[in-house]
Amino acid sequence: MLRALGLVAFLGLAAACGSAGNSAPEDGDQSSTGSGAPLNIQPGAGLKVEAVWEQGPAVGVDNSFVLKIESKQGFLVKAITVTPWMTIHNHGSGNVQPVVTPVADSIGTWRVSNVFFVMSGPWDLKITIRSAQAGADDSEETEHRLTVPVTVPAS
Repeated sequence: MLRALGLVAFLGLAAACGSAGNSAPEDGDQSSTGSGAPLNIQPGAGLKVEAVWEQGPAVGVDNSFVLKIESKQGFLVKAITVTPWMTIHNHGSGNVQPVVTPVADSIGTWRVSNVFFVMSGPWDLKITIRSAQAGADDSEETEHRLTVPVTVPAS
């Protein structure tokens, strides 16, 4: 059964729009335990983001979730990165890097796997989405940075 990350966050359109080198502020005042409604984020610039856990969050396993990104203003997603970070201990997941792959036959949908939590407790998933207006050159890319708090339960 798919479980939702459980966060609703909104970032202003003006804060999220910009050219290369400009980025939207991070949002991280919500919490997620892996249950509840899907994560719905509207980071401005006409993007709507939803994420739903496939497996997780849990300690010591290959956690995964599906990330759906809709563009209302013709933006093309150029790259997505996800970094698990445990702020209270100031560490990530070591050398384990999440893998972001497009889902075949599903435009705007990516599977994020290899999300590894080394211990239980409060974590942040730092998601960066690089996008560009359709038809624009690479110098007009915009970065959208989102911080999704996740509580990883003890085993």
